[in-house]
Amino acid sequence: MVLSVERMDYTKGIPERLDAIDLFLADLKQRGPKEQMDTVKFIFVSVPSREGVEQYQSLREEVEGRIGRLNGKYATLHNSPIKFIHGSVSPAELAALYAMARVCIVTPLIDGMNLVAKEYVACQRTTDGDEEPGVLILSEFAGAAEELFNAVIVNPFDAQAVAHAIGEGLSMSAEERRTRMEPMRQRVIEYDAQWWASSFIHDLASRELAAEPRESDPRQALEQLRSAVAAKQRVAVFLDYDGTLREIELRPAAAYPTAPLRELLDLLAQRAGDMLDVTIISGRVQRELDVWLGDRPFALIAEHGAALRRAGSTEWERLDRNVNYLWKDPIRKVLKHYEASTPGAWVEEKRSSLVWHYRATDPEFGSWKARQLAEELAVITSNDPVEIRHGRKIVEVTGTQVNKGAAVSRILDEKRYDLIFCAGDDATDESMFRLSLKHQITVKVGEGDSQARYRLPNPQALRQFLTDALAPR
Repeated sequence: MVLSVERMDYTKGIPERLDAIDLFLADLKQRGPKEQMDTVKFIFVSVPSREGVEQYQSLREEVEGRIGRLNGKYATLHNSPIKFIHGSVSPAELAALYAMARVCIVTPLIDGMNLVAKEYVACQRTTDGDEEPGVLILSEFAGAAEELFNAVIVNPFDAQAVAHAIGEGLSMSAEERRTRMEPMRQRVIEYDAQWWASSFIHDLASRELAAEPRESDPRQALEQLRSAVAAKQRVAVFLDYDGTLREIELRPAAAYPTAPLRELLDLLAQRAGDMLDVTIISGRVQRELDVWLGDRPFALIAEHGAALRRAGSTEWERLDRNVNYLWKDPIRKVLKHYEASTPGAWVEEKRSSLVWHYRATDPEFGSWKARQLAEELAVITSNDPVEIRHGRKIVEVTGTQVNKGAAVSRILDEKRYDLIFCAGDDATDESMFRLSLKHQITVKVGEGDSQARYRLPNPQALRQFLTDALAPR
């Protein structure tokens, strides 16, 4: 059973989903044994929405007509592939459908969150011996895609990719389905509506007293981290590189680990193990992190979250495999124009992003041009799935799904920790600070507004902070 549950709404991408199903069934009919056409059933639960509006009536007629034609095209003596239910379904019946479905397709063209994805995940069983969880196919344009990282993420406008994802979901092994579903279900169950409400009210209350400083004394964080390490609690440490562990250099290639940093890295390596997991997270490409940090027992995250190398491994895992980068071509032209008009600026192209560097420009002119560039990019990319990051001496354009917070959440979904420590220096690190996780210490290095709870003045202060926290007494 492949399940689709949506309101009858033009934002939900139902016609596009039917295009993908058409391609999938055509391929199944051509390649698979005839009996296979009898084994796949698509269930469309369409909840009525704004039925008095003419456009919604037209959409319903279009969808019902398309489903009728597809059933006529692919029906067998024993099976009509698509069952269409236009009406409300009771919670008990809906939960049963969620639990039974091998695949759930949630592919809106745009959506704030989409709780259908979370409802499906919540109804999956991942621990009972005879029960096998299903597979969630999720649109990259749904807000839930920023949390449910183990779903099969697709672009709903790419019918061929969605069709392929359906086949992948139906053929996926039980072990891989369980590996994907377990961390997502843990996250949905733990961070429920009550937790989000409490977190929101806590954040709201913390901003009520404007006279009270947001930042706390970093000595509190030092004692908390030191005590957790001494007590052999499970601690996760996420550290940005440039501007956080290491001072910013005029030439990026000159920011290799210095002697003081190597001493700290040696100390982190000594303490790394079963109870302390260290992850260096950077905007640099994989090659640079391999050369400078590859011999350490740390996990490495490159390009602000696009690639992950796990501790003890030499292989990189792409976290952006399903991200579309077609937006690069027009944006590259804009960055090149600003490169030509700003002496000392240069453009770096990474797999997941385009970066305009201005650290070698005249400070005042470069800052002015950077603000101008960021404003122009915000206008021309307003309808694209990209994020503009004005960081330390860079303006970077990357896909909305590629960020440090998403990469950190992916790691945290796989293992539980008693304490989480995050340190960064610029806007690219704010997605880590905004996670609002339990037992989290967030440290901003340097000046500027930040969501971090603590602040240290420079990388040297952070290195001393970590040394004091981790050095044996």
